[in-house]
Amino acid sequence: MNTLKKGKTTVINIPEAVGVFDALETLQAAYYNLRAVGFSRYDISLLGDQAVLVDQHSTR
Repeated sequence: MNTLKKGKTTVINIPEAVGVFDALETLQAAYYNLRAVGFSRYDISLLGDQAVLVDQHSTR
């Protein structure tokens, strides 16, 4: 991890990616693909609207 100090601002150089998914199946495929290429489950964060998640869960 590269840390640079610029004045009073600390900049940490960590690569990140963000994805937006319209379907649960697409999200799951992306998650499984990340795991398949070596990403730890601890390095993957998921965010979602609670109402959408409850709706998705109840339709299964």
